[in-house]
Amino acid sequence: MEQPQPPSPTQGRLPEVARIPLATGLNGQVPLPSVEFAGQSRVLMVTQWTTPADPWWVYYAPDMLAALSAVLMVASVRSALRWRRRRKLHGRMLCASCEYDLSPPAGGRVAAACPECGRSTSQTIANHSPAKLWMPVLACGVAAIVCAVVASTFLRMGTAGNAWPHTIVRSMIPEWPISRRSAPAPVADIRWIVLGNPAAGWRSVSDASAGNLLVSEGASPMAAWISSSPANEWSTDLYTLDLLTGASRVVRMGSLPVDGFASISGFTADHAAAVVATVGTVGIEQTSGQVPVRLRTVSLADGAVREIAVGETAAWSIGTSSWRVPRVLTGVSPDGSDWRIVTLEGPDAGVMLSPHAGTFRRRSLTGVTNVVGALASTRTVTLRTDGTLVSDTGVEISADAAAILPTNSPRTEWMASTQGGTVALLRDGREGGLIGDPTPAQATAFASVVVSPDARWAAVTIVRTSTATKTSTGEVVLLDLASLRHNEKGPAEKTPRTP
Repeated sequence: MEQPQPPSPTQGRLPEVARIPLATGLNGQVPLPSVEFAGQSRVLMVTQWTTPADPWWVYYAPDMLAALSAVLMVASVRSALRWRRRRKLHGRMLCASCEYDLSPPAGGRVAAACPECGRSTSQTIANHSPAKLWMPVLACGVAAIVCAVVASTFLRMGTAGNAWPHTIVRSMIPEWPISRRSAPAPVADIRWIVLGNPAAGWRSVSDASAGNLLVSEGASPMAAWISSSPANEWSTDLYTLDLLTGASRVVRMGSLPVDGFASISGFTADHAAAVVATVGTVGIEQTSGQVPVRLRTVSLADGAVREIAVGETAAWSIGTSSWRVPRVLTGVSPDGSDWRIVTLEGPDAGVMLSPHAGTFRRRSLTGVTNVVGALASTRTVTLRTDGTLVSDTGVEISADAAAILPTNSPRTEWMASTQGGTVALLRDGREGGLIGDPTPAQATAFASVVVSPDARWAAVTIVRTSTATKTSTGEVVLLDLASLRHNEKGPAEKTPRTP
């Protein structure tokens, strides 16, 4: 294949619409973000997973404060014992080293050396007041109490979260009531730009578990994701965010320990509701691997929850009293009368549930070629009015589950180049323009590009790493590709490639 040619120095710089800075991790590196155009090419979404700057000390704060409190408490007790001894010996002469009573009998003289430790008695503690020892006793005691109180603010009562002081305690005592309030976990930093008004700048929101974020393609693009973490007591909440207005809503969907693992499989065909599937957990005493699958829809307009169906799927054992539940894909018709549940893993991989005469009908998709593998990378599933289940990866399953119809994805024509110390956007390996500032001599650059489906916009992720400090910086540059097409009179001609 012919290698792409970098742009010449005379080529102009592409017009930048906006820049979104990327966060740097604790190791000085920039985690690569997920960049996509959503809402019918009306919104640019950038999701980056970063680790908060304070996870380690927040997580281990109760351990450090508890250890400090114990040391101060020991010091306080030791000071109290010294005070008690000195109180009995008030007015006596004591050895400055070991506090041995050197007071001579009436009319006698003090010995030249301490009979206890052998130190010279030239330095003695005479007539020492025990009242002065109250200060270290009081200071150490108050400091120990303060440390214990502060340590308790990093803990919570209940079984949600990691057990304190160690997770092994919960394995021995399942109902151990003390847990850590937070844990070191990555946080999803979600940033977006409304392409209809890019001059308004980008907005952002952070959530601890927004990895399953999806965006609807309706009249008003809505982002939706499930959040469940120790920070919210393992409550399963559905977050919806209007990307045009910034309005948000939280809908309570249950609790992870009680109801199971919830996820969004997509939206209804009219993009009016999010489809949420909850796969139950297997109890410790449970011997069967059958777990319930609860299917619900949540209206994006008012947050109303609608029960659709409850089915079953099979989990599988991965050890003693340890089970793994499968991932499922679901689709629901706009009116809720028709639905599908497809199991992707475990003993029931390739099994689809659907309604039939008021009961559940199981159909095996294992006879369809590579159905599970074809759906493995799917994020969203839509159930059409004709009963066809279609995924965002271009996989269609017919209404009777008799065939899988893969579709061809459009060929990518755009790519980013970092040759010659510049970042450039190339089209068909030939056309292009420069992006951003030149890369410094003592740095290397990485770039990738995502183009909107209508070929109007391009988002270029640029990460530059210093060869001296080994740290990196990054940004996402939004470009308007209309400037590359204003001279075109028709569809771009394909450049023949040399094999």
